[in-house]
Amino acid sequence: MMGTPVGRVEREFVLNNVAEKKISLRVHGYKKTRQAIVLRIEEDVLVLYNDTEGWSDFSAKEEIRVFFSYFGHVMTFPSRVKSADDYLSIEIPGEMIKNLQRKYERIALPPGTMVSFAVENITYELTFPKTEEYNPAEQPAYGDAFPQESLDKLMAGAAKKISEFKANYRIQMFRDRGPKGWEEEIITRTGKSLFVSPIKAGVPKTDPDMSGRILTKAQALAPEYNINLSELLGSEAELDERFSQLSDKDIVAVIYCPLIYHDYVIGYIHVWSEHVTLGIEVFEYLYQFSKVLVYALKNHAYFDNIERQKGEYAAEILDISASGLLFTHTSRELHERLVLYTDLDLFLRMGPRKMVIGSRIMRKYQDNKQTYYGCQFLDLKPEDFRFLFDSIYGRELTPEDEELWEGGAEPPKLTFT
Repeated sequence: MMGTPVGRVEREFVLNNVAEKKISLRVHGYKKTRQAIVLRIEEDVLVLYNDTEGWSDFSAKEEIRVFFSYFGHVMTFPSRVKSADDYLSIEIPGEMIKNLQRKYERIALPPGTMVSFAVENITYELTFPKTEEYNPAEQPAYGDAFPQESLDKLMAGAAKKISEFKANYRIQMFRDRGPKGWEEEIITRTGKSLFVSPIKAGVPKTDPDMSGRILTKAQALAPEYNINLSELLGSEAELDERFSQLSDKDIVAVIYCPLIYHDYVIGYIHVWSEHVTLGIEVFEYLYQFSKVLVYALKNHAYFDNIERQKGEYAAEILDISASGLLFTHTSRELHERLVLYTDLDLFLRMGPRKMVIGSRIMRKYQDNKQTYYGCQFLDLKPEDFRFLFDSIYGRELTPEDEELWEGGAEPPKLTFT
């Protein structure tokens, strides 16, 4: 956030005044905004009130940003929702910014967004779909149960075992494409397996083996996982209908098991049966096989090959706005290549749309572990800009957006020396 940080004492003073004087706040969630006032301040919570629209589309743990005008200063702070019912309870902010100096508000990277860029003919992949689970790709304790002399023998052994379950299988890798369709998207975002057996029963309401590895119905319908999906599933009935359609195709049971490398889903194992239901022992085998397969791919230089061919970096994009983005990486090579004012083409994919954006490195700073790079968008087609704005903020661009800066602040004054 570009602006002036507010110290702890001043921050507490400002929050108390905001509550006492009923100063209007603008609460920004993902693709939504609300006007509110502070109803009360509790020990570690701000309780906000809105007398018109309510808070039904906000959810616990959702990241938000709050803007307000305070005696001529537009100020902002980030927070997290603790509960949303008649009132919105949010965490007391640990930081606050005034004197905002950014054209558009930056938000966390929308799910399903992929970005890469080219520097001196080397392409650096910035984000594959990240997930909430983590696999260190170390040798599994049960690895001896699988033939690992070669990838061919490992795959042949898995094919034989799965056939004994009277099931079919395939493996889909995300090396050349991202997830498509609801099933791929949901296992990617959650990092959990989709286990539906029998099909007519639908997604289970509770985890069948109580391990936390299998997706439940509540998780499948959680708003934070369904954001930006082309096939938004808004109800339990819609979810059940999706699998009843598979039943019409004579599919009796299905399992999607993600292949997780560190905190990225690199692909998945898809198993289905047209003859018998699949028990929990089938899922357990697939889960173990997924760990062994990822470890084998690592040992057979699968990820090294990607790095040599594409210059891939598992960098993290911290946030994005309609005018730029911020990413970070630990690579010394990248640190040396990307100097201030380096021009580069960003390749941004949001859902089905791919955009090429001429950009420039405008900020660069380090901490003990990594380097941060702030990119400004310079060359973006008007139709791509409108799509980007709507995808990020959930609304169309207005004349006010063009005239004012982040949070409704006046543009900073230009000085010439």
